Amino acid sequence: MISIFIAMPIAYYPSFLRYHPPGMADFNFFHFWRHMLTVGPGSAWFLWVLLTLGAIAALLWAVAPQVINALGQLIYALHDWPITAFVAFLMRCRS
Repeated sequence: MISIFIAMPIAYYPSFLRYHPPGMADFNFFHFWRHMLTVGPGSAWFLWVLLTLGAIAALLWAVAPQVINALGQLIYALHDWPITAFVAFLMRCRS
């Protein structure tokens, strides 16, 4: 969270200023910060994805922890047949 809301905007703002001279974009830091959070965080987009997936996993664990255990047992059942598991994964991705 600190990286997304504080470190990234501070790190990217000098680069933004370098490639957007004052006449081209009249963004001060707070406009840039809001733009970065609403439009996209640049090359560290995966931080948002990780944060979202982590929140979903935590919510799922809080609501139904037995679902996580059942999924883990299902996946573990395929550990002796990695090729079968991979083909099943590929077939699922195609459908």
